[in-house]
This record gives sequence, C-alpha cells and structure tokens, in this order.
Amino acid sequence: MSESAEQYHKVFESMSMISVQGYNERREIIFWNDASEALYGYSREEAMGRKLEDLIVPDEIKDKVIEDFANYTGLNIEIPASELVLKRKDGTSLHVFSSHVMITNNKGEKEIYSVDLDLTQVNRHQLIQEVLSDIATATNTSDDFQDFLKKLKDSLSRIINTRNFFIALYNEEDNSLSLPIFIDDVDQFGTFPAGRTLTAYMISKNQPLLLNEEEMAALEDQDIIDRVGSPCKLWLGVPLRRDDKVMGALVLQSYTDDTIFDETDMLTLQIVSEQISIAIDRKARQEELRESERAMKTLISNLPGMAYRCKLDESFTMEFLSDGFSTLTGYDANDFIGNKRYIYSDLIHPDDRSEVWETVKRETDRNEPYYLVYRITAKGGVVKWVWEKGTGVYDDNGNLLALEGFIIDITDRIEMEEQIIQAKERAEESDRLKSAFLANLSHEIRSPMNSIVGFSQLLMGEKVPEPVSQYVGIIFQSSRQLLNVINDIVDMAKVDSGQMLVRKKDFNPEAVIESMKGYAKEQLDNYADKQVIILVSAHPSPDDVTLFSDEILIRKVMVHLINNAVKFTDRGSIEIGYDIDRNNVFRFFVRDTGIGISSTNHKLVFERFRQVDERTTRKYEGTGLGLSISKGIIGLLGGNLWVESSEGSGSEFYFTITGK
Repeated sequence: MSESAEQYHKVFESMSMISVQGYNERREIIFWNDASEALYGYSREEAMGRKLEDLIVPDEIKDKVIEDFANYTGLNIEIPASELVLKRKDGTSLHVFSSHVMITNNKGEKEIYSVDLDLTQVNRHQLIQEVLSDIATATNTSDDFQDFLKKLKDSLSRIINTRNFFIALYNEEDNSLSLPIFIDDVDQFGTFPAGRTLTAYMISKNQPLLLNEEEMAALEDQDIIDRVGSPCKLWLGVPLRRDDKVMGALVLQSYTDDTIFDETDMLTLQIVSEQISIAIDRKARQEELRESERAMKTLISNLPGMAYRCKLDESFTMEFLSDGFSTLTGYDANDFIGNKRYIYSDLIHPDDRSEVWETVKRETDRNEPYYLVYRITAKGGVVKWVWEKGTGVYDDNGNLLALEGFIIDITDRIEMEEQIIQAKERAEESDRLKSAFLANLSHEIRSPMNSIVGFSQLLMGEKVPEPVSQYVGIIFQSSRQLLNVINDIVDMAKVDSGQMLVRKKDFNPEAVIESMKGYAKEQLDNYADKQVIILVSAHPSPDDVTLFSDEILIRKVMVHLINNAVKFTDRGSIEIGYDIDRNNVFRFFVRDTGIGISSTNHKLVFERFRQVDERTTRKYEGTGLGLSISKGIIGLLGGNLWVESSEGSGSEFYFTITGK
C-alpha cells in the first residue's frame, strides 16, 4: 500500500493541467500539486497542513463538505463527482468539476485525493456565447431602440456588473455626446459637449480603457482630461465603431469597488460592442451587417469547440458549422452542410442516437435549452466524448426555425474520470481481499495462541522453581495480550470484509448487564492499585423484557467499552446499564470517572489504531481498534455508537439498538 500511495503521488504530481489535492482523515492537506498552486493561488508551503474547509471551501458549503468527508472515511459513502463553486486565495469564486478517490497508506490511515477540473473558462465561453446569442436575437426582434438597449443591458449583466452603465453616441458635426441609455447610482445626464471628457478621450484614442482612481487623477493632473460628473473608483469603456469610424462608446463605472472589472471584462465588452454597433447602424448600413456576421463567425471559430446551426430532423441537417468542426471530427464541414456527402447524425454513436434525439425534441417542444453528453465517431473511427448545449430558434409565432448550439470535446475529462474510478475500484478490491484474507486466518492464528495461553496457565499451577514460575507468568500475560491483539485485528477484518455474522434472537438485556458487571470486576482484579467500584443501573422494567438482536455481538461491544473504562479509570466508579424509550429503542451505556476525552477528539477515538494521545498507547497498551470495531458492529446491528465526555471529567459511551 505504501508503494501504491507513492505511485499515486507521482501520477498526481505529473498532472500539470489538473489540480490534485490530498487530505488525511482530519481534512488536513497532505498533498498539493503544482496545478493546485496555479488554480487556487496558494503555494504548497501555504497549503500543507491546513484544513480543506479553511482554505478553498466557501462558508455556505462547509458543513456539507465536512459531512461528505466524514461519511466517506467513516462509512465508505462515496463523494459523488460533481460541479462545485470553490474559492481562490484572493476570495474569488471558482467553478470546478471535482472527483474523489480514497486510499489507505502504509500506516493504515485513509487518504482522500480530490481531482479538480477548472470549468471557469468553459463556463465563461459558454456564457459569452449565450450573451452574444441574446444580443443577436434582440437585434433581430426589437424594433424599438430603447427596448433593444434595455435587453442589451440585461444580457450584459449575466457576464459583467452593469449597475452603472451608459452608451454614448458621438456626433462629429457638433462634437457632442448623446446618451440614449444612462443608468447610474449618482448622476443623471442627457446630451453634453464631448470636450475633454474621459469618454471623448477614449473615443479619440479609439481603444478600450480600464482606469482606476489614481490613473484618472493622473490624466487630469497632466491636463489631458476634465472630470465631468461624480468621481468614481473604476472606469471601463470600449469604443463603438464600424471599421475605423468611431460611433460612440459603451461605459461601465463603479463608485465603491476598484477591483470589480478586469482585462477579461474589457475583452468581453470588446466582443459584444461589435453587436451593439451593428444594431445601432443596421437601418442605414445593411451592407455592413454581412461584415458583422463574418466577425461573429471568426469569433465562434476561435472558441474551443464548434458552433452550429441545423434543422430539427432525424439527420440534424447542418446549415452552418464553424471551423472547429474539422478539428473535432476530422471531416470537412462543407461535406455536412445540407447533407452534401455526410449526415451529422451518423457521427453520433449508435447507442446514444435515440437519447440525443429524444432530449433535443423534448426540450425544444418546451422552448427550453438542451444539454447533452454523448459520443461521436470521428474520422478514422476514433470515438470522442462531447458536451453540447443548444437551443431552438423560433419565429414570432413560436414556430421552430432551427437549432443553434455549441459542442466541445470532453474526451480527456471522461477518460480521466474513468481512470480514477478504475484506480479506486482496484484499491477497494485490494483492501477487501486483504480483509478477507485476515478474516480467513482466524482459526490458524488463534489456535496456536490458545495453546500457548492454556499450557502456560497450566504451568502456573504446577510447582516449579521460582525463576521458572516468573517466566511462565510473563509468557502467560504476554500471550494473552497478543491473543487480544489478534482477536481485535480479526474482528476488524471481519467487519471490513462483511464476514461478521449477525445472528439475532430474543434475549434478556438484564442478564447481559449482570454478567458484564462480573466481567468488569474480574478486570479490576488485575489492577491492585485502582480504587474503583462497579455500579449497575437497574432498568425499572419487568424481568421478562427481551431484546431481539445479536446477544454475542452486544456483549463483545460491552467488553470493549468496559475494558476502556477500566483501563482509563484509576479511582471513582464505572456504571453499566441500559434504558428504553417510548419508541422501544434500547440505549446501553458505560460511564466512568476516568481521564475523559476533549470534545475535539470525540471522532478521533473511533478511528482505527488511534488514541487521543499516541503516548497513551505505551502507557495503557492496546491496539486502538476496540472502539472502531464496536462502531462497526453497532452499525451492522442498525444502531449508533457515540461518546459524551470532556477532558478530566470522565466518559460516557452510549449505543442504541431498536427492539421489535
């Protein structure tokens, strides 16, 4: 298992484009590859040893993440692969697709590895495409200019903050700026001279500008601009132009946040500004509309993946395909337009065709966008996985005219997920075989140990010389201790491999408690220096009360709890008992006045091979398996085991079993 963990680290470290983080059972970071540094902004030194929820998990999902990790490590409930919104070091949100795998290291400790794929760029390209589609649709469907501008602002708000937003149109004849739309928290303007305003300066430069408060003040100090209106923290503007002729400007402002816009936002506005210019000028210059379509095609072609327009028929007859089609499929796009040589539906994997058609038909009938993941067969027989988002295009009467959408290649992501799943399954199978092997050796291991214990006990009853008698006593005590260790390991293996048999029948819980009292006294007899009394909490129910469960397994759990109570209690009392609530739930308990457990370590005591302080292993002996085995057994019986304790104030262990 140690070599396996090392191989995982080598593989994960080599993933330069995929973020991989490793966590121990306390959710502390033990592995952080280079891709994680780039994705989340924390160096390896900053990340190592910190807790997952304190580093990249937003507050709103912390409890869910902690619960998922606890279920995975404690109950083997897998964390489903899913899209998550996490956070970077600078506090910004980050969309990732996250998968998890759990392994066990050479110390028997569980380690969870999270593999995160950055979906930000995919989502942003998708969103830009949607906004461009919305603007194009508004351009064709809005006859009223003000209605178009309102739709434009609403569309832009999906990708950028448009709280303070205006469009200025430049009149070259009188050097003025008119504002067909001006939405602002502070100022109100209509038409005003261009003069030396910041907007006029940007128009004269014929290039986008992103300026903070200091940069604007510097331009004013250099006598380049005159400030008009209230001062703002951040100013972002892009020219509206047709070829080299500037028509006006699109401007965004912030009065409170100087980090709300960045270079990416400026590039996004440059892209959408083309569509805005087309809409403004379309009535007078229809010829230039074709140039806009060329620009849109170039933009779509440069996005990762392919854009398309097709008919809703069983062939998905193509009317338009971007240049990315050839990269994705290996075919010439012209051969598919109008089904000239090939049919797009023939590229869809035969096992996926029916689902693709049914999904597209169902969603377009409801006038909803559709999302698909399916396989295609590219040129040369290469099978690829693709992700597709599309929507129907309708006329004014609601009739479907065509389908438009976007397709990207996700083969690498799918293959990586499959590899992770296979690796996880191999690790789980290895762990299961190990547990089964240990469980199957129970007779072979226990039989010789029982002989050693038995014969050494017989020798202790014989008259032998004093040195020999002392040696026999040591053999007897050591062999008993070793037999207990073996029994714990075998029980753990049986729980893991599913070989722990449950045989339920009716029994009297009062009799179990009484016998456990005797057992506790026997254990205390081994400690001459302990001043502890045994108490029994008698249940005020009839003597014939019965519980339908596995009496042997319940006794085994009680033995573990009593052993711990005796081990960690030097003076005071140990109380054993049970009660029944109105729902016929039996609650057994073992209470002691021993050293107690701090609240931060309540979960740790149920972990394998662990004690609250590792130094206690040497002081009190034991494998650290008793409580873990007990929790597994109670889980098999359909109950729950927990502890209530504080350091220095004793411990109370409870477990519940539901009666008939």
